[in-house]
Amino acid sequence: MAYKTVVTAKAREKIREILEKVAKEKGDISLAMLVQTLPEVPDRWTLVVSAPWADSKGTRPVISYLSSHLRNLDRNSLSAIDRISVRESTDPAVQDFVKMLDEFLGVDVSEHESGYHMWDSVIAGWNIQEGYIFVADPNANGKTARVKHAQRAIH
Repeated sequence: MAYKTVVTAKAREKIREILEKVAKEKGDISLAMLVQTLPEVPDRWTLVVSAPWADSKGTRPVISYLSSHLRNLDRNSLSAIDRISVRESTDPAVQDFVKMLDEFLGVDVSEHESGYHMWDSVIAGWNIQEGYIFVADPNANGKTARVKHAQRAIH
């Protein structure tokens, strides 16, 4: 039997807690989600994060910072996350994605402790085979260090 790495519901809850801690330390997060890296590799995941405070820091320091927090995950979950993708909060793809979730699809992802599960979706040009949305905040401004869960997500 082949070994399959999985990001469990408990690990996703831990990721949400980590994101809350990051938001308290650094400021608002525009978008945070865990998505399959490639459809051909269903047991590998990418953590996508976009935040105004990260825009000026550069990719490497942000990845290092997030990685240091992710070390608190269990070994199997940590090994399933094969990359961290940092996107600028001003990126039109990020803004369109968050806007679509917030304005058009109407599910509050903050009600989902282990992330709002989505699959086989194309939103604002992003093809999501499978994923979990933790934060999608169209009002993230980076000026305050308060936790903002997603306002809306897809159903």
